[in-house]
Formats: sequence, structure tokens, C-alpha cells
Amino acid sequence: VNNTLVDDVFRGTCRFETTCSNCGVSSKTPDEKFYDLLVPILSSDEKGVYTSVDECISAHLLPEVLDDKYHCSKCNSLQEAKRRMNLLHIPPILSIQLS
Repeated sequence: VNNTLVDDVFRGTCRFETTCSNCGVSSKTPDEKFYDLLVPILSSDEKGVYTSVDECISAHLLPEVLDDKYHCSKCNSLQEAKRRMNLLHIPPILSIQLS
């Protein structure tokens, strides 16, 4: 493997896992490389109170509910499912892009 300095320092690896809420069968995507995480900034209910970067990252990594949008191969129909991103390798320097 011919890794560059950028790969060694900034590249991470993640995988998405989707689990059918009806039958519990999970499917995983192939491992994906990333060089930064695009993390949405959480809105705050109170004026002048800011959400921490840690809280934004934690919320970003929570499972996302897919309402009747996931075609389950076992159920052979559209089902509710939960999809989450698993960080398999966090690089030595993690670049976070807040949006």
C-alpha cells in the first residue's frame, strides 16, 4: 500500500450499518475512506448558549431512522430501519467541518 503523508495523518475509515426494525437483519457498506467529518451544528434553544463540538459529533453518530425507506431483503418490502455510521479508524489528526 502506497500511503502518502496525508493518508497517514488525515485518512480515517468508516462503515455504514443499516438494521431493519422489523426483523433485525443488518447490512453493512464496504469500508469507506474519509479525510474530514462534515458535522451539523446543533441548534440551541437558549440564546447565547452554544452546543459543544463533542455534543455535535455524538449526535452525528447516533442512528438515523429511515421511515419506510429501506428495502429489507429478508422482509422483501420497504421497512423502517436504523442507519448509523461506525468509525473504524480515526486518524491521528481528525479534521471536522462544522456546517
